[in-house]
Amino acid sequence: MITVLDKRCLMKKKGMTPREEEIMELLWKENKALTSVDILQKLDPAEWNNDSVFRTIKTILSGKYIKVCGMEQYNKQYARQFIPAITREDYAVELL
Repeated sequence: MITVLDKRCLMKKKGMTPREEEIMELLWKENKALTSVDILQKLDPAEWNNDSVFRTIKTILSGKYIKVCGMEQYNKQYARQFIPAITREDYAVELL
């Protein structure tokens, strides 16, 4: 007999959402630090906007999959630069 707690454990998803994985794939592929502005420019504008990129980065950052590695100036503001905190291979192992 499966309990409610068992169902929650079975339903709990490991890893990242597809949108989070899309940003991670971009960071892994570029193999250099990117700002949110850089990321937005490389993603499909029909599917992404400033808010969705910022929210997704915030989630990935809180999950410790990326880390801040510096700052870059854009006009009068500064943007954080992000790099992966986990390799593609380590992430794949985590999903097993």
